Amino acid sequence: MTNKIDPITLEVLWNRLLSVVNEQQVTLMRTAFSTIVRESQDLACGVFDTRGSMIAQSLTGTPGHINAMATGVRHFLKAYPAETLHPGDVLITNDPWQTAGQINDMTILTPVFKDTHVVGYFASTCHAPDIGGRIFSGEAREVYEEGLRIPITKLFIGDEPNHELFKIIRANVRTPNETIGDLYAQTSSNAVGARELLYFMDEFALDSIDPLADEIITRSEWAMREAIRRLPNGRYENECWSDGFDEPIRIKVAVTIEDQDLFIDFDGSSPQSSRGINVVLNYTHAYASFAIKAAVSPEVPHNEGAFRPVHVTAPPGSILNCLEPAPVACFAPPGRTFPAGGYLWGDSSCNAGKAHGLRRRSDLDLRLAWEMAFIPGALYLQPISMWRYWGTSDQRWAEYNRFPQRSRGGTSRSNRKLNPAGPTPARVTH
Repeated sequence: MTNKIDPITLEVLWNRLLSVVNEQQVTLMRTAFSTIVRESQDLACGVFDTRGSMIAQSLTGTPGHINAMATGVRHFLKAYPAETLHPGDVLITNDPWQTAGQINDMTILTPVFKDTHVVGYFASTCHAPDIGGRIFSGEAREVYEEGLRIPITKLFIGDEPNHELFKIIRANVRTPNETIGDLYAQTSSNAVGARELLYFMDEFALDSIDPLADEIITRSEWAMREAIRRLPNGRYENECWSDGFDEPIRIKVAVTIEDQDLFIDFDGSSPQSSRGINVVLNYTHAYASFAIKAAVSPEVPHNEGAFRPVHVTAPPGSILNCLEPAPVACFAPPGRTFPAGGYLWGDSSCNAGKAHGLRRRSDLDLRLAWEMAFIPGALYLQPISMWRYWGTSDQRWAEYNRFPQRSRGGTSRSNRKLNPAGPTPARVTH
């Protein structure tokens, strides 16, 4: 394949690749033992190139799983470089600081071999029905109390189960059949994805998927940067509050737009808690970057390229970048507060955008950002085309108005309870 792929060929390859990763997800849902995976779809599936960059995700998935899994694959490859892997090897971890932020979330990675070399990876993250420790709550004082923590290791070695690891897992969970069954389902779905990827490569005479990945990721990054570039440069600050244990949790953010890059800094947020409501940086990045993408350019494919222009930081030891051995089991309430509240520009979003002709875009997309953050399986963000946008802002506005059941308010219900007057207006500095 040449270095430059023409748009029509790219469109065919892109849609074929989406069908592969969607089949991975369908297999996972049909073979899972637990209802949380099979019915609630608390899962993520994705395909990665040889460098560990996510190329595409399946049809559904939660932001905390999809984006955190995309970051977590780099940790897998650091622990097990491609040259240390063999056909039939399968890797696993539930380390909160390396993947999805709590030990109930199991991530499994499978290398895809073509002849004797790795040509890609398939990964999936699922919420396990139980992982031992305390009953799921925020009462733990350390992560060690929250259940069995598995470092990055091999779940299967050359197609053979790692029986010692399976015995340890089975002995430490309350639902051994469901928990172990889901691990087999994840492994099987990754294998189906790998099989279909090899068929896909043979069908189109591809020796490597890296050139295709480069084209998809580069175009996605360009589209995301163009969307950010249309926003006015400046620094936008806001804060909100969430329930805590001993005291309320402060979420403070400063968003800086510099041409085609967007920087999100949570400096000034509350310190990490002694209870299990802390958030790891992986998860903070996952939901913050998702909210930006949903607000700024939801039609861009959800892959490595969409993440690159968005830079997320939080002070180590804060509620949004907790340090080991902080408890993290109930990370979701604070972890979903910051994208859900329209934090980016607050109530001043329309006022700031009005002068730049952005009123409708910000008014629509910022609302969609917080709404989608709470919808299970909300990442229906695959575009119609890789080489053209879905439509104009006016078209998206018309589409939005087709659904009157959606809330038209600018704040979430939880935010209105904490502050009946609405969120604190953002401070904008140009």
